[in-house]
Amino acid sequence: MNTWISSLYCSKWGLNEGLRELLQNQRDELINMLGKENIETEAISNYEFNFLKKGTNKIYGKIRYDKTRETLSIENKGKLERFNLLLGGTTRTPNSSNGIVGQFGEGLKIAAIALLRLNKMISIINNDQVWRFSLKEDSNFTIENKPERCLFWRWEEYSNTENKDKVIIQIRNITLSEWKNNIDRYLWMVSKVKKLGIITAGNNGDIILNPEFKNKVYSRGVYVTTTRDNIGYGYNIDLTLDRDRNCIPNYSDFKSKARTIIIYILDNYVNLKKQLPLEEMDFTEIEMFDKFPEQILKFIDVFDLKHLSTKNSRFSLGIKCSTKKGNR
Repeated sequence: MNTWISSLYCSKWGLNEGLRELLQNQRDELINMLGKENIETEAISNYEFNFLKKGTNKIYGKIRYDKTRETLSIENKGKLERFNLLLGGTTRTPNSSNGIVGQFGEGLKIAAIALLRLNKMISIINNDQVWRFSLKEDSNFTIENKPERCLFWRWEEYSNTENKDKVIIQIRNITLSEWKNNIDRYLWMVSKVKKLGIITAGNNGDIILNPEFKNKVYSRGVYVTTTRDNIGYGYNIDLTLDRDRNCIPNYSDFKSKARTIIIYILDNYVNLKKQLPLEEMDFTEIEMFDKFPEQILKFIDVFDLKHLSTKNSRFSLGIKCSTKKGNR
């Protein structure tokens, strides 16, 4: 069947964007099933993961990579309906309060097009069916007498009791290095294989202390962009993004929310330090945390922090000292 979507749709999308849509779909479904706070990520290697219900051994999702077949598998509990292949065909409702990122109901289709353009193969084991996607010419639609390539899909019956109540998306011709390079784009995975030194500012967001993530901006745990400004650290903030999710449409909103995070951390620095899981941290992480109040003062102009002060704040004490005699 022709989905009536041109192969040229979202022509700037590549591997990163295609994988992002599929991984966000997986994450969104886990949130629907368990709630954001009840998902626990387990790394079984530095490129494979399980997603469990917190406090249990019950696995609700998996990510696996087969080196021999160069195949990435993204698995969830659940079932897709054919309705989901329609543009707008999603059972989710746009509710920003539940931590769900996807809203547009077209991510699966555009992801398939982006990956197929790169000669990746994509198929879905959907309970008792296999869905296969391809780009094919359709002579009903021509440009300068040449038929347009469109996204097609077909399905086959698939009898395997092990896959009951499972959706497994398989992407072939993806190298291990391509997949590993993508893991940094998702905090819920990379935090299990790298020491990020994350400081959480209540419900306001997070600061990532690891210098490798300097100037990187994430929204709800998903990489958005690397800023040209020197903003000192990495930031994970709930931002309003466009569909492509690869830029910050409202930079002043980002800076305002980043200020809130910084002030929160400095106001609560002592208590946050007491809550650190020291037994899970190495010396480098502890040192990064200790240096944070001093280092963040170097960025008071970037975030207009010199105009803000809070009662009994470690930050406001730093401002008074640093601005003495006109010196910042």
